[in-house]
Amino acid sequence: MQADIEGAVRVARNARAFTWTWAQDDIERFALDVGWTVLDQGDYGSASLSTTLRVNLNRGSSYSNRRYIRGTAGRDESLERLTANITDVTRHPNEMLTAALSSSFDLLAERLTREFGPSNHFEPKPEAEIGWVDRNVVINFVAHKTYLLLEIVNPRYWMERHEFDDEDAD
Repeated sequence: MQADIEGAVRVARNARAFTWTWAQDDIERFALDVGWTVLDQGDYGSASLSTTLRVNLNRGSSYSNRRYIRGTAGRDESLERLTANITDVTRHPNEMLTAALSSSFDLLAERLTREFGPSNHFEPKPEAEIGWVDRNVVINFVAHKTYLLLEIVNPRYWMERHEFDDEDAD
């Protein structure tokens, strides 16, 4: 199983430095910034992307929410998040794959903690999550059973999602 740790760190670094408006135009602007290609854009602002990450399924996606069409600043802030695979995607989990994903997650967490400082949130394994919440962007890495995923998230969407999760926990 391949993991493009260097590529993931580069994309995370670019995402933190990018000037996000969270409008639909950000999809193409960010893709250009990191050397990705927009393959297809859907009716409601979703998009399929081809990434430069060295993995077997070098794909990414963007997700939008129409209720954000007019954000707090009166502008389009409908872009919720972009995602990209940072490891090979396999169909069936097994012990070897779980160990490789765990090792890749640990390496990525260590590299980004060194670069970005301590994370703002962390969920333990097996389906681990680590992320950095900034004013303009949330960088999140999620371990699924058969791959690792990078999420670049609109901080407004992130806060609403976590407020909702907190209400469910009560």
